[in-house]
Amino acid sequence: MTALCDHDINSLSTELQQLGHNPIHATRLLREYYGTGGRPAIERMPIARTLREDLERPNRLMRSTILSRRESSDGTVKLLIGFA
Repeated sequence: MTALCDHDINSLSTELQQLGHNPIHATRLLREYYGTGGRPAIERMPIARTLREDLERPNRLMRSTILSRRESSDGTVKLLIGFA
């Protein structure tokens, strides 16, 4: 399964359907993903257990991690991001 950040509603619906899941969950999944800054609470979502298991596998929710964060006195934030 492709990472959620690589999808729009239509492409995620298509992928969910190809994997045997109900495509109606695409909107809810993306809303939760972007509404939580890329860290959705999948375990609390009303989705099928098999879909939840597919989403909770490593590297399914996001492909990058913040390795370092520095904030300057003027409020500028610099992030060092690592990609898997």
